[in-house]
Amino acid sequence: MDWNKAKNLILLMLVLINLFLLGNLGYLSYRQSAAERQTIAELSAYLEENGITLDPDLVPRKNPGRSVLVLTRDVTAELGAMSGLLDQSDLSFVSNGQYRNESGQMALYNGGFLDGSLSGDLNPAELVERCRHLGARDAHSNVDGDRYELQVYYAEYPVFNCQVQAEKADAVWLLTGRTCMGRTLRTNSGSERDAVGLLVDLANRLIQDGTRFVNRIDTGWVAGTIAEVGVRLTPVYKVTADTGDYYINAIDGTLMSVE
Repeated sequence: MDWNKAKNLILLMLVLINLFLLGNLGYLSYRQSAAERQTIAELSAYLEENGITLDPDLVPRKNPGRSVLVLTRDVTAELGAMSGLLDQSDLSFVSNGQYRNESGQMALYNGGFLDGSLSGDLNPAELVERCRHLGARDAHSNVDGDRYELQVYYAEYPVFNCQVQAEKADAVWLLTGRTCMGRTLRTNSGSERDAVGLLVDLANRLIQDGTRFVNRIDTGWVAGTIAEVGVRLTPVYKVTADTGDYYINAIDGTLMSVE
């Protein structure tokens, strides 16, 4: 057989095999998506029969594939964050986790907790920009504009129990709250489950609690303190309902309490 014809035949076979595999992948993806939509519709209908309203569009379709993370202290990253927060490189390292210069001072504690102060000369926009170095954004203020709360994020998702509060007092901004920074260690805690399956498990608890409306379902983390180590970040789905907030562990499906 002519080698050129044989080569073309082999290439054609490879193309056909790839098309076959691609078609099968698309079909399996469609089947999975259809099954997910059916499960969500059945869950919504089941909850509605029990007097609970759930908009199917609230249910997250994407599985981020997260695992439990442990954040240990990283002095280099910590120093960079403090330099940005205090807006100078000539920081005075007072003692373990404490920083100070003319712009203010900050103390960092195990578990991500913090307190400190910044110059009161900062306007709100400058204050919010400085707090970005703590991983905090989405600022909300009171009517007078002298108190702000910012949400802390990690890897693009909010850490639901980590916020930074800033309050104007005399000539300074007082900062308190909790942040998440450090060296990331992944654990072999298991794979994240799809949100719809976790919500099916939660349904009976919502019925038991007399829930009437599910208002939001958000993807994020819950932080926990590991003594002498740092912070544990557990992936969760936060279900906001008229009967309260429910934090579902995205790995094992248990309901978490938030410290």
